[in-house]
Amino acid sequence: MAFDWFCSNQLEAMITVNFSDSESFLHNVCLVDLVNVCHQTVFLVAFTVTLFILGCCTTLRQHKTRYLLTYPGHGLRWLLTLGLFIVLLGAVGEGIMTDLTRNKVTQPHLYLPQSLAFINCIISIGYYHHSESWCRPRMSWILFIYWTLSICSETIRLINLHYHDADTSILRFDIVICCIAIYALLLLVELNLVRTKVFKWCFTDSEYPEDLKRDDMYCIHRYTDCYGRLYVSWINWLFRLGYKQPIEMTDLGSLPEEHSVKRQYNILRKAYRAESARANKKGNSPSLFLAFGRAYGYRMFISFSLKVISDSFGFIGPIAIGGIVAYASLVYSGDQVPKNDTEYITFAEFFTNGFVLVGVISVTSVLRFLALQATFLIALMDGIHARTALQRFVYEKSFRLSSIITSSGEMSFGSITNHMSTDAATLRWWWMMLPVFISLPYVVIVVLILLYLQLGYAALLGASLFIIAIPVQFILAAKMSQLQKIVMRFADNRLKKSNELLQGIKLLKLYGWESIFCSNIESVRRKEVHEMLKLGCISVLNGK
Repeated sequence: MAFDWFCSNQLEAMITVNFSDSESFLHNVCLVDLVNVCHQTVFLVAFTVTLFILGCCTTLRQHKTRYLLTYPGHGLRWLLTLGLFIVLLGAVGEGIMTDLTRNKVTQPHLYLPQSLAFINCIISIGYYHHSESWCRPRMSWILFIYWTLSICSETIRLINLHYHDADTSILRFDIVICCIAIYALLLLVELNLVRTKVFKWCFTDSEYPEDLKRDDMYCIHRYTDCYGRLYVSWINWLFRLGYKQPIEMTDLGSLPEEHSVKRQYNILRKAYRAESARANKKGNSPSLFLAFGRAYGYRMFISFSLKVISDSFGFIGPIAIGGIVAYASLVYSGDQVPKNDTEYITFAEFFTNGFVLVGVISVTSVLRFLALQATFLIALMDGIHARTALQRFVYEKSFRLSSIITSSGEMSFGSITNHMSTDAATLRWWWMMLPVFISLPYVVIVVLILLYLQLGYAALLGASLFIIAIPVQFILAAKMSQLQKIVMRFADNRLKKSNELLQGIKLLKLYGWESIFCSNIESVRRKEVHEMLKLGCISVLNGK
């Protein structure tokens, strides 16, 4: 009875299979899906029972720590699992849609194996997380066997689809290929984990981190899983503490070594020395910008790549909405939705369905948010590091300046203060916005292409506006830069006079010169505010 429900009209074909003939077995769709269901069910039970026994029948559940020492390949595993999650979600939708459009009687074998694989995908990452939390790398053997058998079962499905003349235009065929590729990569990650943590072949465990040896170490961004790093959920304790009582500096604890001023200064100094050596060979002056690129260029590239991915996901929503409108118009007019004569739905048929496109918009919106969150998280942290390193650079340089330079007015205390405060803060802001600036041409080009495909030659009018706006933007930006330099000169002068006032406060009180110095400082401040007003007006015209 269960087989009758699972296979429906294919039950008779399954009963007549000659199991001694491998070709007969591989060509039967329902039997292949049944083997896949058995495989997924066995490991669903294995994952659940293992977690239940270790979590409830041992003392491992009592081992709770604030941090997590991740295994090798931790980030890659989470990324592959996310990809597998999306692919299997599409596989479930494909199976349900095939069953609704191709069969008069429901055939659960079309979507039940994918549904069980989807559940196992979610459980597997939880299983791996507990393996890390409990420091039990031998738990990975079950995952190793699961990935291996999953590759075998998906390969059998691929052979079966090939026998039924499926090609890349069939969505199920594409999904199976993607699953095999992801399962193979996960198997390689698992092999590396077994090599490093179980057998310790060509691998030496690193020492316990010095940061975690300190009792006041609460900044554990590096010592948490990918979810905690992306959402910064490890800092929730601070919000709960702030809700109960005012937060003091002692509540924040100490910073990890990677975020310390000394570490960031050494990174920038090493990069600046390399840049100085390169510039000296060419007879040029060293560039601080290139030094920052040497120090943080790799993470800057990752941030930029994530921003481009986020912008690409942002284009899917409007395109999908157009498809939803077309599908709704077709259904509302009473016309028959086009169908193919294939046994399974095609790629084009699946992604022209309005309900599928609603799901696509939801999934891509989440992925866009994740990529954007990661973009600005990396940019923010690197911006703070760059600001800290620059402040230490200026601070150290100020001690090496001779008194002749400071007294002659070539370098005042006001300008030094501005370099350490305003310039460093501007660098941090610029660093956060750098991915936006770099990805902006890509966004403009793609938008213009989409407009051209949608509107035709009328889109050239919008492109002409962009072309006209570019020189205007350059002129406004040059004027803003000029005014910003004037504002900074007035600010340097004001800070210089304020410093002289504070250093000679006793003499000022003795001779009663307070009003003279105050009026002098206020005069400089008025000029500074006047230039800042001009800068603000141009910023408004520039659309900022």
